[in-house]
Amino acid sequence: MSFALKLKELRENAGYTQRELAKKLNVSISSVGMWESTSQIPTAKKLIEVASLFNVSVDSLLDITSEEKAAGASATKKISITPIEDEMLYVFREVGKAKGEPAQRAIIEMVEKML
Repeated sequence: MSFALKLKELRENAGYTQRELAKKLNVSISSVGMWESTSQIPTAKKLIEVASLFNVSVDSLLDITSEEKAAGASATKKISITPIEDEMLYVFREVGKAKGEPAQRAIIEMVEKML
């Protein structure tokens, strides 16, 4: 089942309208509509909030099986990254070493606001 269908099913089973779900997640009604129509997927942060709200795992929301997780882990090692991505990863790790995980999380939040 796709994320869109899973979200709609969870929302309806909980008795929420799109408006009510949007308010609980602090997003626009159109965002919820786009999530349910497969034209958009929420940010990782919002996926975690959705999973928490409905008391399910993110894997369950995204319908990721154990086999896919295992394949994804090995596939990740094979992905090549661009030079700018490599530079960003280097800087991100250096921030972690110098300032710790809270600083890295602040960077993630800042970048998510840019999306």
